[in-house]
Amino acid sequence: MSKIHSLYVKWRAFRDIIGHPKSDAELAREIFGADDGPVRFTKVLHGDVGCAPWIADEITNLINKRLAGFRAARSLPALPSQTFKGSDLALPVYWFTSRLIAAAGTIDEDRLERGHVGLLEELAIVPSPNQAEPKLVVEHYQGTRSFAPFLPSGRRIEFKPGDKGQIAFTGVSRAPVAGYAMLTRDPAGYGQRLWEADWAETVLWLPSPFLPTWSDGRALLMPEPQPASPLPGRFIVTSVLVWDEKVIAKLDPRGARPPAAALDEEETTRFLTNLRRVLDDKQRKWAGAVTAGSAEYSVTA
Repeated sequence: MSKIHSLYVKWRAFRDIIGHPKSDAELAREIFGADDGPVRFTKVLHGDVGCAPWIADEITNLINKRLAGFRAARSLPALPSQTFKGSDLALPVYWFTSRLIAAAGTIDEDRLERGHVGLLEELAIVPSPNQAEPKLVVEHYQGTRSFAPFLPSGRRIEFKPGDKGQIAFTGVSRAPVAGYAMLTRDPAGYGQRLWEADWAETVLWLPSPFLPTWSDGRALLMPEPQPASPLPGRFIVTSVLVWDEKVIAKLDPRGARPPAAALDEEETTRFLTNLRRVLDDKQRKWAGAVTAGSAEYSVTA
């Protein structure tokens, strides 16, 4: 089986919703039977290496055994032993999660909420709240005037469908060489959890990479203010300014010179893995190569 860049997100859903009494390190040693098992397991989960058929079978065997125990503890009838097959690890994230929930039978609200929050955490980047400028802000335009970056006290900026807005980095002292921007939509306020929606309705991309508009110390992600999405919900913006062109090959799973486009599910999850690694670069090879920012806003129905 080829690399599955989204497997870490599916494993997070399994951990948060079903759970397992053993740690990942313990399970990794059961699969690989060696001291380097945890490292190998992490590489498989993040798509650094391919998920060989025997590894996929071992992972799904763990999931199936845990599901059997989960159901037995709730006095539910047993399921077929092969509830999940190794090839199911390549299913889309939300399909996999929905099948996991269906197989479990009865799940309390706390577990479902934990699973929803966990997926949100994996599908967005939240830099330190103490991050210095450049800082990402959402601007709400009313008529021709913008009142941002003044934020409503105690709540995020709220749009109605069709209201115009802009997303920008403030405190930018020079022009970036490229930018990336994605939105993660949380529909929980409207009675949906992520896996009950379509991926395309919850993860949206500004065709990336793009060239931000630099003006008066601000890097605008869009040349002009744009109408808010007609889809209601809480939106988390993850955006990156690129200062060193060489980091694009490290950041973008499509290579050093990718076309400006929306990334698909596998590309998105790999991009987020790459971005986390660049931001957490202990060797400081990529120090100063990017600026990442996060901001939130809401769209009402």
